[in-house]
Amino acid sequence: MSGPEPLDKIWKGKGWSDGERVTRVPQADGTYAEGMASLAYGWDANSGTFVKLKVDSSGNLVVSPGQPLTLTTNHWVSLASTNATVVKASSGQVYTYMCFNNGAVWAYVKLYDKVAVPVPASDTPRLVIGMPPGGGANLSVGQGIAFAAGIGFAITGGIADNDATAVNANQVVLNLLYQ
Repeated sequence: MSGPEPLDKIWKGKGWSDGERVTRVPQADGTYAEGMASLAYGWDANSGTFVKLKVDSSGNLVVSPGQPLTLTTNHWVSLASTNATVVKASSGQVYTYMCFNNGAVWAYVKLYDKVAVPVPASDTPRLVIGMPPGGGANLSVGQGIAFAAGIGFAITGGIADNDATAVNANQVVLNLLYQ
């Protein structure tokens, strides 16, 4: 078995688009791991887990040995409030969010870098995710979005950082994948 295929066989001169396969990495058991352009992790069918991928000094995509990416999920259906919640009370990374707003007006998920429950009227969010009526927002970030203190969120009816307008019960669904 030869080593991994160099990334530049596929990447050089054209860049990547989201979801594009960038290379196949031969594994010791004869199978291959595949990396996606927008992800820094891949699915290991043998262990049934996500594994972290990295580029070595020769430009090859390799699986980081012994580094499974174990993500925790948080599923939330809005209450008739700002839904201020701490997801993780220590440092972490958000890898994916998926939100949907079935209301008749815009709604905003606000992510906070905090250990304590966010106070939407006075805390400044790290990230604001807007969802139009009947619409949603999704994002996956391979390296994750780092939160130094903790991961919290609120769901409000206004875009301003200090907005504390409650949304309706069952108006917004939020799914976070984090570590």
